[in-house]
Amino acid sequence: MAHGDSVHKPTGRTSGLVPVGQPKHMPLLPFEKQLINTLGITEKEYTHFVFEAIRRSGIRPAEYDNIPEVYAALVPAAIAAAALTKTQVLTIAAVNLVVGLALSAISYLLTPKPKSLPTSSQRTLDSITGTNRFTPTSGFDTQAQLADYAEPIPIIFGKWTGTTGGILVTPKLVWSRMFSYGTQQGVKMLFVVGEQGRDAGQTPQGLNPPKLQGIFLGNGALDSVYENLFAFYWKRNTTISGFSRVKGVNLLYGTRGSLATGDPEAFDDVFSCPTAVSENDYGFSSAQSLSNGSEFGCYAPIANGTAYRVNWAIISLFGRDVGLNNLYERIKVAGDYGEVAKGGSYIDRIRARGMEGIGRNYSRRMGLTHLNGVAVSDSVGTEERYVQVNDIATFTISGKQLPEDFYTDQNRNVRIDDINNTLNEERIAADDALQVGELFMIARTTWQVISRSLSIWRPEDKQDQIIQLKCIDINAPSTNRVGFVSPYMLTANVLYDASANVVTPYSAGAAFFPLMKVAHGTVRNTRPCEVTEFGIRSRVYQRFNGLCNFQSIPTPKELSDFDESNVQVTAGQVNAYGKRASAFTIYLRPAGLDASGQTYDWQPLGETFVVVGNQPVDQYNFIRIQHPKNIQYEFRFIPKNGAVLGRFAADTDQFWQLSAASSSASGNAYLSGEYNTTYGRFKVFTTGKRVLKTDIKRNQEFISRQTLTPRVLFNDFPSAVGIVTLLPDEESTSATLSSSEYIDWYTEPTYNYTEGRNGTWTWELFGSADTDPTPVNGTIERVIRHSLPYDVPYVSFRNPATDLWYEVRYVVQKLTLPTTHYSKQKYYWSVLSETVVGSSVNWNSNATYIITRNVSSNNPFRRPSQGVDPSAPDFTVIGQRRRVTGVISTSQPTGRSQGWYEELFGPARNYNTGTTRTAEITYSTTVGREYKKIKLTLASTVIDQYHAQANVYKLWTAPTITVSRNLADTSQTWQIGDIFDSLKTVSSSNPFRKAGTQVGAEFIIQGISQVIGRDEVFDAGRVFEEQSQYADVTFYGSAVEKSNSTSPEHTITYVNEIVSNEQIPQYDKMTIAGLGLKASRNFTSLDQIRVWLADGVPVTRFHPEDQTVPVAPSNLFCDLVFYLLTNRTAGVGIQLGMDANHANLINTTDLIKTAKFLRTNKLFFDGAISTAVNLRQFISSTAPYMLCNFVIADGQFSLQPALPTDDTGKIQTTPVKVKQLFTSGNILEGSYQLEYLPAEERKAFQAAVRYRAERENQLPEEKNIVVRWNEPNSTESPLEQFDLTQFCTSRDHAELVARFFLSIRKQVTHSIKFATTPFGISLAPGDYIRVFTESSPYSAAKNGTIDNAGNITSASSFTDGQYTVLYYRASQDEVKEATMTVSGGKVQESALFSSLFTVMDTTVTQNIYMVEQLTLTEDSTVEITATEFPCDANGSSLIAQDILTPGQFTVDI
Repeated sequence: MAHGDSVHKPTGRTSGLVPVGQPKHMPLLPFEKQLINTLGITEKEYTHFVFEAIRRSGIRPAEYDNIPEVYAALVPAAIAAAALTKTQVLTIAAVNLVVGLALSAISYLLTPKPKSLPTSSQRTLDSITGTNRFTPTSGFDTQAQLADYAEPIPIIFGKWTGTTGGILVTPKLVWSRMFSYGTQQGVKMLFVVGEQGRDAGQTPQGLNPPKLQGIFLGNGALDSVYENLFAFYWKRNTTISGFSRVKGVNLLYGTRGSLATGDPEAFDDVFSCPTAVSENDYGFSSAQSLSNGSEFGCYAPIANGTAYRVNWAIISLFGRDVGLNNLYERIKVAGDYGEVAKGGSYIDRIRARGMEGIGRNYSRRMGLTHLNGVAVSDSVGTEERYVQVNDIATFTISGKQLPEDFYTDQNRNVRIDDINNTLNEERIAADDALQVGELFMIARTTWQVISRSLSIWRPEDKQDQIIQLKCIDINAPSTNRVGFVSPYMLTANVLYDASANVVTPYSAGAAFFPLMKVAHGTVRNTRPCEVTEFGIRSRVYQRFNGLCNFQSIPTPKELSDFDESNVQVTAGQVNAYGKRASAFTIYLRPAGLDASGQTYDWQPLGETFVVVGNQPVDQYNFIRIQHPKNIQYEFRFIPKNGAVLGRFAADTDQFWQLSAASSSASGNAYLSGEYNTTYGRFKVFTTGKRVLKTDIKRNQEFISRQTLTPRVLFNDFPSAVGIVTLLPDEESTSATLSSSEYIDWYTEPTYNYTEGRNGTWTWELFGSADTDPTPVNGTIERVIRHSLPYDVPYVSFRNPATDLWYEVRYVVQKLTLPTTHYSKQKYYWSVLSETVVGSSVNWNSNATYIITRNVSSNNPFRRPSQGVDPSAPDFTVIGQRRRVTGVISTSQPTGRSQGWYEELFGPARNYNTGTTRTAEITYSTTVGREYKKIKLTLASTVIDQYHAQANVYKLWTAPTITVSRNLADTSQTWQIGDIFDSLKTVSSSNPFRKAGTQVGAEFIIQGISQVIGRDEVFDAGRVFEEQSQYADVTFYGSAVEKSNSTSPEHTITYVNEIVSNEQIPQYDKMTIAGLGLKASRNFTSLDQIRVWLADGVPVTRFHPEDQTVPVAPSNLFCDLVFYLLTNRTAGVGIQLGMDANHANLINTTDLIKTAKFLRTNKLFFDGAISTAVNLRQFISSTAPYMLCNFVIADGQFSLQPALPTDDTGKIQTTPVKVKQLFTSGNILEGSYQLEYLPAEERKAFQAAVRYRAERENQLPEEKNIVVRWNEPNSTESPLEQFDLTQFCTSRDHAELVARFFLSIRKQVTHSIKFATTPFGISLAPGDYIRVFTESSPYSAAKNGTIDNAGNITSASSFTDGQYTVLYYRASQDEVKEATMTVSGGKVQESALFSSLFTVMDTTVTQNIYMVEQLTLTEDSTVEITATEFPCDANGSSLIAQDILTPGQFTVDI
């Protein structure tokens, strides 16, 4: 600062006092030449004199004796310089110099152009609704983007006054995970809203929550959707609650805890996720969508020799009066079974057949006919051949047509145009698709079209199209077979009539190796992670367009009988949607290159997934894959078309049918499996059910007279066990219960009957409803304590050994029972709500427990089985099995995973890297009459990884879990979802946890293997299409439309990448928010969330009126400045060594004055600092918009009004208080510099000001005003933009700023800089000073010469008197100053004879300036920089007068 320039000085601008170079030649006026001649000097000498005179005539400090009288009222009484003598001014001994800097509003605006502040900065998946009979499904198009690492935490500042204020904030997304729920998608997102603000022990702390109407996704408010579609969490602070993560108790709006809520998850830590450690871990999740490679599936099938059948119709033949047309219509549909060729009375024989079989099969006239030039023998018909890469296959489109007279002669007229037209359309479509370069999948092999014999195939040309394809990939070598057909199958008109006694080689089924376009979905991890979750959207269905209703057609015997009885039968039609199955598998590999620099080979995961649908709506499913290593992998989704399922899978092969809409009634459940690959052991999770190929093979719409005995399955051993959470879930000393959910009833003895349980339970809790005076439908409220003594065996956790209890506020309603109810009671209690109001500590999230009551002997509901089994005993115990859904804890558990692993496997640091060890865990329990036991083997491997908390360099990987399938170890009574736990005591040498405490895990049964007790028995009269569910081609042409007819059926809609954290992520001293949202018509894209906040962070407030609540939200800029300079988290308090209680570097007295100024003039700051800023630059550049100066004086920061004010903060036009006078007597000679603004920078302008118009809980509206001087032609002035949208929310504020800026531009013309001695100086930046200057303007007309007799020669006349002159004699080089006395027309001083002179007329002026900077230089002088502060003759600020006179301005809105 010691050598700092004026802060408003434009770069490159030179001072007005820089010496001017002398030109080589100066033009002279005639009288000047006469003077030269008179005196006899040279032009050079004359020019030297003129330039010296000009130099000395400039503005300079005035001599004190020349200063006109100054009234003391203009100067503070303490230093009334106007009353002092010149000597006194120069000899004041006291020194009161405040070295510093005032970054004034005026100097900020004296720049080439006024600068506007930087403006604040600031997934779409489709929603499809089918016809009215279909359930709408909803998904997201896009995912919101995570904040970048190290982005600054926003500081939200402001206060809603009712008319001004309010801030629309865009929180930073720091965690996201998407979900699939079957018919819709969901998402959970965690946001950092901003800094928590000052913690001064006040309540509340942090940012106040928004109202529901003020929460927006895009432009849509969250209150427009039902509460069961969202859950909004708000955690305002971490200093009072004691925990820094979002818990269930932080739910502010919406619902949570069950599938029918906005956030179906019930874990108390809302933003936990499944990692390699557990199902409920404090991991990091990031959701993203794919920009390409997201679609997968085989589509646009081209039939390969598959026959065509006419849509079945019943053609009646009455008695012996049979028309040939009807006969041949029947033959056209069902065939003649060879009877016509036998001759004779074939009509009777055909009628007797009763349209048996499943139809006549016509040639589709296209298919694969050759492999490497070798055709299939006509005697063979169809043949599967192994293929290799570079093999050449030939696809032939025959030019033949079914003859028009095929069923027509002189006695009959049965047309075949419909058949030819359909087959022609299919062949044209195939020819259009099979263009050179196109890729097709045939079974598991991939082919590319390399040549065509015809440029285009047309039916009328009657030519064969020969298309060659080259094999480029066989994908799976074990199944590299492709089906080919003989040339005969393309030229024959009829291939065969399908009936029970016909065996033909020419049968290419519906799933016989069609050619299909293919799309592979490919995903590559963007970061190393432990778990990858894929969201999959599928639209899978078949539509039957007038297909014959095969289920209702008569048997051949019945139809024959109808014919004999002259009964005409017409088959019904099916115009509906039916089931279709679409399958795929997953291949994977590590991302990047192997040790040899090659990409890794793709390896199959080893599971087939299938999606079954029967509606043209989207299904949303997920697949979660847990990696063997925390690295990046690539995944490829490979479709399995109908040929693969039909030809390479046995009917007993098992698949995973995906169905995220889990329901026990449909057999859906949580599925998991482990798969060993070349790259390690992968664990896979999803929801759905295991199905056999036969389960997805047929459609009932193609079956007549079906009988089906369903398969009976029995549970076997658990097939997969996972970890729900590590224990303790909360540190045992702190967790209290906040919520729980009902799972099932508990009774002793155990009954299979459901009757009476609610009545027994509520009678024990609330007494008899019959004797209670509450009216029918009335409610009562009771608080009841439930105790769980330590020795009760019904709790899935116990940490530590202590009793548990909690109290519930029940609201119950009195309702009427049926008069026939077995209890003989009139009324009963129905629970409307239950709220936990208190509890003991030691509760664990997601733990299960049972609460019970002993049943009283007079309980009328105690015998539910009276009407069924009168001998059954009464209930003796009634209760509920429940699950903990929410706890409140003041501490987070740490070191659980590695602490537990060390107790299981030993210290990892004692083993070599790569060592694998195992440990066994056994568990058994008896609940009621049910006994369960299980034996697990856990295996883990040592890896090199540092753990900072324990300071160890080797750790155990998350263990794999294997279940013993020995009945001596594991029972077969487990159910999916059963939970049990295992705990170990921490040893003294364990560095991860406190010795003597317990650590372990809560396990969950994720899968149950099943055994077939009785297999499915299927029987049918006729199956018209055997593989209709998964086949991609149908016999019936357009009567059956497949969902993959034109495009892939599956899309990867999201990818969640999840990784565990060594330490639990904390959000200390922040306000955070969370959103769980299900897709709906209202919200189909995940725009960034925005919240409208009335108030900002709590800060120290300086206005006297605020001192009853000194720490609270504020909208005064001085309070924000104090917060930024003192806060040790969000500001620079640490760097400056300050906090709010020790602000020794801030002039708080000034802040009080400024607070009154800001509030009085309604200059409010309501905005967010959301980007990294230079704090000094931010304050100094924002202060002018608050009509303030940022001052650094005497080592202290301050904010001061830029205009004079009174004690209340009102702007004043009284004379300003001048602190010091400066003249030549106290300005060091040669130091005075003056700098004028260029004329270009002083041009009038129009101020276009932008600001925000806020309405409570509404999106803000940007407003604009244009302010200009109320003067002629002011509309022609250029527009200059000022952006106040970052903080200004009122028009009055915006208009005041505009008037301020316009006045400054008009009134302020220059700045000064000079040096003085420190003695007698009593100044600080921001003070006002008065500077007197004098000038002697040079004029050539005042030049003259004096001859050797004292005679004057000049253009001007001189009366007698004294004149101050500059003179020059040829005999001397120096230009000197003297007094010239004229008497009688002659100069009296002989010293002036024979000289050139010019008269100096001195003018004294005075101006008021505001001190900007005081600098103590190395030579112990003080350098003062000041800016003109324009005042009138009375010392009243001209800028203040302008601001307070709105009539001088015009405002356009």
